[in-house]
Amino acid sequence: MINIYDNIIQQATIEHMPGNDWRLIKAQLYIESGLKDHIIKKTGERGIAKLNKQAWELAAEELGFPSIATRETPRFAIPALCFLMADSWQYLEEFEENIDRYCLALTIYKTGKIPVFHAKTRSGTRIYSEILQHLPGLIGVEKANKVKNYVHNIITIWTSLVLGPRPADPCEINQ
Repeated sequence: MINIYDNIIQQATIEHMPGNDWRLIKAQLYIESGLKDHIIKKTGERGIAKLNKQAWELAAEELGFPSIATRETPRFAIPALCFLMADSWQYLEEFEENIDRYCLALTIYKTGKIPVFHAKTRSGTRIYSEILQHLPGLIGVEKANKVKNYVHNIITIWTSLVLGPRPADPCEINQ
């Protein structure tokens, strides 16, 4: 799945999240917006990264974007997403297992740091699946399930970007 934003995603990942696979960001953008830049949600999230106003302003200021930059413009929104993910990535630096760390960074992107901090503390572990079990008590079952599905869908899409589409299972073919 080649996209017109691949070069921007690759460059932003190299700049803000070195060592991470740029296709993780692409998968996240796909889940956020279907890689469409004109998304406007009723909740105020906008653009290809569906950034809310507060997250956008933080990233835009930190990255020194010009005043004409908007969260609807992919050449600014994609680096802003990478910046925010990098911030979460750094927050989780004690994690040795990169997939757990990345899944928690995605969780922070959706919930903020405080629920993840409390879930991590309550679980007493550095394993994503065990930390995730403590989220419903902190953010509610419905939101915790949405976050779990969000992370799962991103990892699923990333896997298909890396490995290619999954071949048909011969056991599923009707005879």
